Amino acid sequence: MSAPLLSARDLSVAADDGAGGRTLLDRVSLDLAAGEILGLVGESGSGKSLFCRALVRLLPSPKLSISGGAVFLEGRDLVTADEPTMLKVRGGAIGMIFQNPTSHLDPVMRVGEQIAEGIRYHQGLGPREARAAAVDILEQVGFPDPRRQYDGYPHEFSGGMRQRAMIGVALSSNPKILLADEPTTALDVTIQAQILRLLLDIRDRRGLSIILISHDLGVVAQTCDRIAVMREGRLVEQGEKRALLSAPRHPYTRVLIRSHPSMPDEHAAAGAAPRAPTPEGGGSRPLLEINDLHVRFASGGGLFARRRTVSAINGVSLTIMPGETVGIVGESGSGKSTLARAILGLTSSSSGHITFDGVDLTQSRAAA
Repeated sequence: MSAPLLSARDLSVAADDGAGGRTLLDRVSLDLAAGEILGLVGESGSGKSLFCRALVRLLPSPKLSISGGAVFLEGRDLVTADEPTMLKVRGGAIGMIFQNPTSHLDPVMRVGEQIAEGIRYHQGLGPREARAAAVDILEQVGFPDPRRQYDGYPHEFSGGMRQRAMIGVALSSNPKILLADEPTTALDVTIQAQILRLLLDIRDRRGLSIILISHDLGVVAQTCDRIAVMREGRLVEQGEKRALLSAPRHPYTRVLIRSHPSMPDEHAAAGAAPRAPTPEGGGSRPLLEINDLHVRFASGGGLFARRRTVSAINGVSLTIMPGETVGIVGESGSGKSTLARAILGLTSSSSGHITFDGVDLTQSRAAA
């Protein structure tokens, strides 16, 4: 059996809370083979993200420290490596996709430049070649117009598009290992499937190894080769995907699998469909009525360039009765959040009417 590409041995992290210290990560040992996708699952606070941050010594607080163990990357211990070595390891050898792209993308730097920066630093390409490579990565991660969107800022994109940009930044340095911390959390199911296929394709083409952190057992079962289960800072079980899901040994793993939404509720009535609530008071008049709503934004422009108009909401009409629950779904960038902001008056509507309880909010600013 070949040696693992990455190996953590009894890795521990402690917090200095002024009362003798507290162990947050307790002697975790894991191996990652070349070309393997390892799924790391567990409840929030179980230590999944902290483990991945400890691998590259990017702990989220100065009060945290690695209190024991070792992390070997191709035989070299990263725990004892000096900082210049770690600067080359972070990004160059191990890339990371963080859970919240808004916190990790530079708000005053164009997204294309943030990707090109890693390409120039780690791959040594010139500005023109780095831009071309960054445009190619933007296309790979699902940007529909990568050449134009290269010059966009993070605030100009939806949450799902910002997550794709974050994935592009992680891939820009062509790392050997990718630490993916909930990479599809902010994405709708269509884009989630695209990103998961992209990760699989990158693994197949580049031999990339991936540690995938996820709360979604469906994502892990679809994507990963092996699964490791964490609880309260400890590794409770690990094994080949099919074997672990079909015959889990640890009681916590069994509870985790049974809690997945795809598992049927044994107490639910067979074939029973949920009943819709009856509107209070008969619901004779709509509580909220949206009629032919349009929201347009000006985009681009400059000294010589002509400004464009982007239609974010295009003729939406919707009626909501008292006591009714309406789900608004669609892909990232389809206008769901813009519609909600327009209803609240946080985004100006270009035309159309929004009526709440009989009052037209677009005509009566005092009532709005």
